[in-house]
Amino acid sequence: MPRNDAGTPEQIVLSDALTRVVGDRRVTAAVFTTFEFEPDFFELHVLPCLFPNVAWSHMPNVKRVQVGEALVGLEHVAVFYDRRGLRPEGGVARLDYERIGLTRAAGVFHAKNILLLVESSADDGKPCQCLVVATTSANLTRSGWHENLEVAQVLEIKSGEPSAVRDDMLHKRGLLSVLEDAAPGGSTSDAKSQVAAAAVIREFLLKQTESPVHRKHGGRLRPRLYVGREKFAEFLRVAGRIDPNEYCLEIISPFFENTAEALTVRALLDAVQPAETRIYSPLANDGTARCSREFFQAVKDMHNVHWASLPSDMTRWSRKGDKTKHRNVHAKVYRLFKGGRAKDDWRDVQIVGSVNLTGAAHAGGTVRNFETAILLDLECQHRPDWWMTPLDKPAAEFDPCLPEDDAGSLACHELTLRFHWQSDPSKERLDYFWKAEPSPPQCASIWANGCRLFAFGKIVFDRWEPLDDDARQAIQQRLRTSSLVELLVESVPDQKSSASMQPLLVQEINMAQKPPLLEGLSAAEILEYWSLLTPDQRNEYLERKLTALLERAEKQHDTMTLPEPSESLFDRFAGIFHAFSCLEEHVLEALKRGAEKDARYRLIGTSYDSLPTLANQVKDSADAVVAYVTLLRAGEVFRRLRGQIRRQGIQTDFLEKPDVKEACRRYEREWQQACQVSKGRIAAGGPSVPDGFFDWYERAFTGSVRVADD
Repeated sequence: MPRNDAGTPEQIVLSDALTRVVGDRRVTAAVFTTFEFEPDFFELHVLPCLFPNVAWSHMPNVKRVQVGEALVGLEHVAVFYDRRGLRPEGGVARLDYERIGLTRAAGVFHAKNILLLVESSADDGKPCQCLVVATTSANLTRSGWHENLEVAQVLEIKSGEPSAVRDDMLHKRGLLSVLEDAAPGGSTSDAKSQVAAAAVIREFLLKQTESPVHRKHGGRLRPRLYVGREKFAEFLRVAGRIDPNEYCLEIISPFFENTAEALTVRALLDAVQPAETRIYSPLANDGTARCSREFFQAVKDMHNVHWASLPSDMTRWSRKGDKTKHRNVHAKVYRLFKGGRAKDDWRDVQIVGSVNLTGAAHAGGTVRNFETAILLDLECQHRPDWWMTPLDKPAAEFDPCLPEDDAGSLACHELTLRFHWQSDPSKERLDYFWKAEPSPPQCASIWANGCRLFAFGKIVFDRWEPLDDDARQAIQQRLRTSSLVELLVESVPDQKSSASMQPLLVQEINMAQKPPLLEGLSAAEILEYWSLLTPDQRNEYLERKLTALLERAEKQHDTMTLPEPSESLFDRFAGIFHAFSCLEEHVLEALKRGAEKDARYRLIGTSYDSLPTLANQVKDSADAVVAYVTLLRAGEVFRRLRGQIRRQGIQTDFLEKPDVKEACRRYEREWQQACQVSKGRIAAGGPSVPDGFFDWYERAFTGSVRVADD
């Protein structure tokens, strides 16, 4: 939460702030945590912030394909969300990132963080890593990022630097431990792969950072991350080193416990003992207070505690006039400050994050919510003063809002559906993991768009259990448009009205084999796309082709296949060999930086620009010569890459992994057979081919460029 010259928070759009933080650095791992989750908004408006230098299309369908393309180069991305906070109106979820739902026995998973492991080049040319830690009050929703007044604080943990936040994240009850324990299935390889993004960040903190020797640095307390290891009031007092009766306290919270006792407020005041306290009063545009009358009066009657309001220029939608509507304030801030005659006495301690002024948020431990908040001891350029002013008059009308953390009382079944994509559809499978419940459900089914996809038979708990082929096919078809489905648990079969639907996100494994979002590029277009030199060129080309595909689909509603372009360099031999060289260079660069996901998508995936997609397109080409040369060259790719990996000393076993090795062999056999067919078409379709021509050509053109296996 950067401040302006007056000491008040800087106002900036959250997506702009994240884009600015990433800058020219490359993100290598990303973890997002949230209570409420809208997948469609996340894919189109949050993920693009990780790639600031891309020129995104304004067309949602085009932009989604562009984001999917960018994600191929980002090895580890995961979203951890509370199952109760998944919004069924959140639209489609189609891109390749881990989506992991959490459930707490009491309360909710309420943390809202962004962890980005970024990499930049140092002066010596070696990569330099840094962990960006953003702690915010904003959910991964449209209202959180585009509508509400939220708060966020960003700090960076650089390689080789001591950090107290590091210890708060690595603790056995810290943020990373909570995330790594979230995936169902325990220590299975699939479970570990789902939380790999958190594991990569843990490895960076363990190997490249260290615990601080002193709690202070440069005369200020080091930042700390609250993760609920103790009660919030105790953390505030101890970590902030707050002496009684010396500090003023400001609290901004959109939700309260709304009881006449106001126990959470009293406990906080007893712990920090402020000289004066001001609490933000959430008001509707008509002046109605968004809390109960009893709670409002209880706070008003406390000694030196006042209801207050934020400056109107901070909350107004527009600064053009005083009558404009005000934004919903969803920020959570606890600010303790003190002045004094000498500048050395000034202090401004702020805690921002997810912590509402409720008992569930302040309880700490494992009994209620899991919350996070960052504590900062800020340098004061000016004598600190109040942000808020006391209300001129008390509210007359009251309309208490249901706190977010009351959602913990809603029924929530810990069911995970997992679909495994394969290059051979007959080998795809669907399984589920259902955590045991005190009162096991008798009947359950999965729905989408008002239609039942399948019903569970006898439910098996606490282990991965396969589902039948009908269920697999139903989910496979659904995943072509969205991974969002709904669970219906009934006391009586086929009595849908007797229970509410619980939204679920299907987890998808091996998404490189998932049918692509974009279909229809010709073989020549794929080769041309490989050959483009810069990301800007590729994005401009992609947007142009996608726009044409969409326009064609809107007119004809039947096929999205473009006609073959007119003959060009990329239709003939020079373009083919150049494009394959570019593909190989791209894969080698990806493997050098450990981006195996990128290599998997390009070499054995089913995306619109993958090697298998090119081969499938060119098999049926009217030009048998182009088909022959392209398939011949495709069959050389895996062998050439193995040789280049050895020659360049690249540390990777990617091509030797069993599933990759098997896929490579299968494709090589398939393309060799197709190449023979093309040779037959050439021989049968034109002037006679001299005896031995094909043997000569393959020795001259593939043999001369082949990298030896030895």
